[in-house]
Amino acid sequence: MSSASSCCFPKVPIEYDGTGRNAQFYLYTKPVQNVVLGHSDNEEMHHWVLVAEFEDESVRTLEGTQSDGKLVPVFTKEKPAIVLDSKVYKHISLETSPGTQSDGQHLPAFPQNGPRMKVYKLISVEISPTELREVALSNPLNGKDYDKLSNNCQNWVKAAAKAISSDLAKAVENYKTAGELPLHEIAAMYLSAITNSSEDLCSESCKKF
Repeated sequence: MSSASSCCFPKVPIEYDGTGRNAQFYLYTKPVQNVVLGHSDNEEMHHWVLVAEFEDESVRTLEGTQSDGKLVPVFTKEKPAIVLDSKVYKHISLETSPGTQSDGQHLPAFPQNGPRMKVYKLISVEISPTELREVALSNPLNGKDYDKLSNNCQNWVKAAAKAISSDLAKAVENYKTAGELPLHEIAAMYLSAITNSSEDLCSESCKKF
């Protein structure tokens, strides 16, 4: 993909590292910046990010975000941060919760009272950072009209995984997007987020006294 695509998508900077090597992929699901859904425990209601951690500990992050009603790519060299209730959370070590395993089970990335982010360990793939940048730029959903259910960050991540490898695509397919759920399940998750929002607000208020 040429520099013309870079001009169209300014959040995909030039990448100079073309060395192919092993990268462990993770699916990060993090709360959206919303007064209600920002308190959801369900990854189907979260923003999705695809993260590659290379064997030399370098990181590349790929995601699709909304800009002026369009879905656009973002490519960075650091793990995702979270903004919740005007607080920024980043560079927090992952901890395995009791009863879970690291082979595909979610790992809570924050303390119990922090943002409800989840991290799913996927598979390893031999690839270079420049190839990942190309994947971000050439995602077929880039520039398409954003839709909360049918064309969002979750669909973008699945398309990116498919472009990287068929095995990675299969690993990501284990996780349902909001658009793949029946409406009654979406409604139930929304109600749960409302409950969490109220409880979190009460908890914060109690700390002030």
